[in-house]
Amino acid sequence: MSRNAKIRILARKVYKFDVFYKTFVSTSNHEISKVLAALAYYKKLADREKGVNYNYIDRLANASSKDMALYHIREALRDFDTLKNNDEDMKKALSSLESKIGKIDYSKFETEIDFLEKAKNLSDLREILSRIGVEAINLGNRMLEGGS
Repeated sequence: MSRNAKIRILARKVYKFDVFYKTFVSTSNHEISKVLAALAYYKKLADREKGVNYNYIDRLANASSKDMALYHIREALRDFDTLKNNDEDMKKALSSLESKIGKIDYSKFETEIDFLEKAKNLSDLREILSRIGVEAINLGNRMLEGGS
């Protein structure tokens, strides 16, 4: 394969990622953010605690690699799944989330995870994870305030 052909292939890959990245960044209310918001705010919504538990958001935002980001997402999903089926406070939080923000669409969730895997470097990954974290906090505040 000639050098020019290799450059064209690489340019197409970079272009596809840039288009995908701009699409991800320009959209809001990502499904990962919805899960993190529910986990962070569910006890506060039930008036059982004064504070909010940012552990899941912080762990994801501070992930130092793709595999660590995916690990933290897996842990959050596992805990979320357990809580949504067994905890009354989480059921109330999900009801609030769905009425104000929308239902969690798990097919989009898979697309978002695929997107994380396509991050070109640590800087891009950190930017994406920071956006997800900020969005989760914003969604949680919207759940508390009743805004849409």
